[in-house]
Amino acid sequence: NAYTVSQGTSGTLTFTNTDGVTSSPAYAIAASGDHTISAPVVIGTTGLNASAAAGGSLTFSGPVSGGALTVGGGGAVVLAGAFSGSAASVASGTLRLVDGGGLGGTAVSLSPGGVLELARSDSFTFANNVTGLTASPVAPVASANATLRMAGTGTVTLSGNNLLGTNAGAGLFITSGKV
Repeated sequence: NAYTVSQGTSGTLTFTNTDGVTSSPAYAIAASGDHTISAPVVIGTTGLNASAAAGGSLTFSGPVSGGALTVGGGGAVVLAGAFSGSAASVASGTLRLVDGGGLGGTAVSLSPGGVLELARSDSFTFANNVTGLTASPVAPVASANATLRMAGTGTVTLSGNNLLGTNAGAGLFITSGKV
């Protein structure tokens, strides 16, 4: 269950809503398996909801620009190319930044259960502001809190404004690499 959408000789892949409802986003859903979009992607003004099923992934390996990206599902949405969209948020699942992937100056908003994973093998400065990293005192469990996770072998320098939670299950988790 895998596919790759590649760029031809020129052009981009544009995600936009054409149903006449101006506030509804476009969708990119990987229902199972690991999938890659290597063509340059443009997100329309209503945004893009990208999701992957648990255990699966949806990778954007080319540049992504335009509107807002919202990550959902139980799997990982992977950025392996530059992101210069207007906003990034993780409603559920994981937004994973790998070598070559970055968020430009875009702030990241994490909802409860959302994970921003820095899976880099290089030295990387993450200057973005991250919100949503404080634990709820009512529900201090890992699945109910937003997480910033370092999972690569590289060194990441955090220089943005990040409020890391102190309750159980919230904040910064280092599984490998250096912060």
